[in-house]
Amino acid sequence: MTTVRLALARTPPEALTKEPSPALLISYAYWKSFESNRDVVRFTNYSLDSGAYTAWTSGLVIDVEEYADHCERLIATDPQCVEVFSLDVIGDWKATMKNTEYLWARGIPAVPVYHRDDPEDMLHVLAKEYPKISLGGAVGLRPKAKKAWMAQCFARVYPKRIHGLGVVTRDILFSLPFDSVDASSWIQGPERFGSWVYLNGKASQTKIHYRDHKEDLVRCEVEYYMRLQNQLENYWAKDLEMVRGLE
Repeated sequence: MTTVRLALARTPPEALTKEPSPALLISYAYWKSFESNRDVVRFTNYSLDSGAYTAWTSGLVIDVEEYADHCERLIATDPQCVEVFSLDVIGDWKATMKNTEYLWARGIPAVPVYHRDDPEDMLHVLAKEYPKISLGGAVGLRPKAKKAWMAQCFARVYPKRIHGLGVVTRDILFSLPFDSVDASSWIQGPERFGSWVYLNGKASQTKIHYRDHKEDLVRCEVEYYMRLQNQLENYWAKDLEMVRGLE
């Protein structure tokens, strides 16, 4: 199935305290916030993201050894942590590769990240060496350009299992059989722009007073993405079954 993960940063909204439960993506940069609120959050499982983008935009430094220690603890003790991503270094593909190799040497099956500006042959190397890869570095691209780049990546390495970082555009998801994707827009859209994807199945320009209807509307966003996951599961069932069979 294609897993749609809701990326969580800072304090979880009240909308995540209710059933049914979505899958989450937790940033290492915001781990303490998640951990302190974890007993009230309802979720099926989560993947751990390294927080590299947050570090890059905020000046935060993430030590790969400390990140590895954290991943080891989660893998050993937390059954709800089903996947961890490598610590990528945005703008430095060599450092990204070094971190990935270090994590695997520590016995941590971290999903490596291929960025849009990385050398093209690096995509083939990652697809050959690792069971799953992720595509990133496409933030800011228009949907058409993002789809074209990701389609080129799929054409070169599919049926490799692929995660799409920040990919929830319906046109892309129903064109390319991702193993998993994540979205931060499920909460950023309402909070920053007053836009609600669930209203019409795409980013809506309709403005709703967030303060008066916040929790009910955010819950609708959560349920929209859970329905999207079910739709993708049915749509790509045969393709993803084939991918699993080749592993």
